[in-house]
Amino acid sequence: MRNKPTTAPRRRPEGDGFKRWLTIILVVHLLALAVVFVRLNSGQPATDDQPVTITKPLPDPDSQIRFFELAANATQRLPSLPNTRENGHSSEIVLPSEQQVAELKRRHEEEVERRRQAEQALERIRRERETAERELAERKAREERERIAARKREELRKKQEAERQRKLAEERKRKAEQARIAKAKRDAERRKAAAAAAKARADAEAKRVAAANAKKRAASSGSGGGRGSGNGHLPAPDMGWYNNEVLGPAFYAAWQQPAGPEFTGSKFSVTAKIVVRKDGRVISAEITRPSGNPTVDASVRRALDHVKQLAPLPRGYRSSSYTESLTFALDS
Repeated sequence: MRNKPTTAPRRRPEGDGFKRWLTIILVVHLLALAVVFVRLNSGQPATDDQPVTITKPLPDPDSQIRFFELAANATQRLPSLPNTRENGHSSEIVLPSEQQVAELKRRHEEEVERRRQAEQALERIRRERETAERELAERKAREERERIAARKREELRKKQEAERQRKLAEERKRKAEQARIAKAKRDAERRKAAAAAAKARADAEAKRVAAANAKKRAASSGSGGGRGSGNGHLPAPDMGWYNNEVLGPAFYAAWQQPAGPEFTGSKFSVTAKIVVRKDGRVISAEITRPSGNPTVDASVRRALDHVKQLAPLPRGYRSSSYTESLTFALDS
């Protein structure tokens, strides 16, 4: 048997095979009828091994002509079968042998095999295409999942970074607040110590002045022979000392300076007028020139309201009250 072709067969028009076999069946029936007709008229037996050859003229020329016309029209559609020939009033019809039938069967089987191989090739191509499309869809889905996962990881990283920055900001703010509180405490302690030292110096100075005045009065009484030659007035006290050692430190110690980045290196200052009685009680304390910053002005006002009592004015001060202007300036 010949090797089967490997190339895909050419596709024939739909319905061509059915028409071909219908034509073969029609021709075979016509040939069988012709054989029977000839045997009945000639009396020659037909064998199965060899094809039957009819050479006797047909009794009816018109019937013979019609028969061969039908056979010729049928055999024109089947090139593999022998053609019908007409010679006057005689005809020769050759039936297909077993070899020809076997060849037709073999060709039919080859055609069926080619179609089967072509269908298998098409099915294989279809499966490969479906596999490729499925792999492409899976790859796209995998890439989409990876993209979504990457976006989620990036969002999580940004969120964690924002949380870390927030915690750092809170930690810096907490440390700044602790530093401000510690500084305020140190300033308060320093001012308190300065006020205490100023008060002690004021008391010592008052005692010294009182002792000096007593000595002067005693000396003037002794030199006058019992007559009061003095004018009875003490010498004018040093009020600059009172301002620097008593009044200023007391109010500065009570002043809580505002802290924050906006006050660092600023030059805000507030001027206040303070009136003190001879016994040291603060009669009034008010701001005469504000700084323009509400926070600074409010802190100075709280300090003015806090101080109510100072050390008594120095002995020898004649007026019933003492008025002084005090300037509050932020530490640079």
